[in-house]
Amino acid sequence: MGGGFDTEVFLKARAAHHAIGIGEALVAGGTLPIGPDENPFISQKLDVEDRFQGGCVHIVASVQTDLFSLAERARFENTIFTRDIRANRMGIKLDFEGAPFQISNQLKILSEIIVPGDIQMTGDGRPFVLMPECQSTGGYPRIGTVLPSDLPKIAQASLDATITFKFLSIEQALEYQNQYTERVSQLSDRLHPLLQDPYKMKNLLSFQLIGGVVSAFDAGDTNQ
Repeated sequence: MGGGFDTEVFLKARAAHHAIGIGEALVAGGTLPIGPDENPFISQKLDVEDRFQGGCVHIVASVQTDLFSLAERARFENTIFTRDIRANRMGIKLDFEGAPFQISNQLKILSEIIVPGDIQMTGDGRPFVLMPECQSTGGYPRIGTVLPSDLPKIAQASLDATITFKFLSIEQALEYQNQYTERVSQLSDRLHPLLQDPYKMKNLLSFQLIGGVVSAFDAGDTNQ
C-alpha cells in the first residue's frame, strides 16, 4: 500500500477526531480509497520495535517532584503498573497494587501549565500520564514527566502489559532523546527487502501465487 490512504485532508491530516466532529468512524465492511503509488520503497520493510508490551519508561523530574519524599519516588520506580481501561488522547490512567502515591499538602497546589508526558497523581493517588491532547493547566501534583521518545510505550501498551518508570538526570535524558532522534533520522537506511514466510502469512489466500493453469496429465493419458 505504497500510495497510502487517499481520504480528505483537513488541517494537513487525514485522521478523524470525533470529539470535535472531524472525519467519520470506520465501520465493519467499510472501504478506504488508496492513493497513487509513487513511493520508491515498495517491497521493503523496517523491523518495528514492539511497543505493545510496555516496558521501562524513562522520565525526568518535574517542578513538583520534590514534593514527593525520596521514599515515595523510590517506591514509584519499583512499582509495576498496568494500563487502565480508562484512556484517551488526553490521558491514560495506570493501575497498580499498593498504597496510593500522595503528598502532605496536595490541596494547596495551584493550577499551572502542564505538558504531554506529565504524570499527575489524582486525588486517590493514582497516576495519569498526560497525552498530546491534555488540558493546558492542572492542579494535581506531578511526580515526573515521560520523555517524548518513550510516550508511545504508554499510548500503545496493551491492557495486560507491564510498565515501570526510571528517573534520568537532565543530561542522561538529553543523551537518550538524542539517540532516539538519530535512530529516527536513519530509518531509511534500515530498510531491507520484504521477504515473507508463506507459513506465517495470515493473508496468504489474498495473494495470487499461480500465474496460469496447466494440466497435470499428458494429452494422451486415457486415465484422466
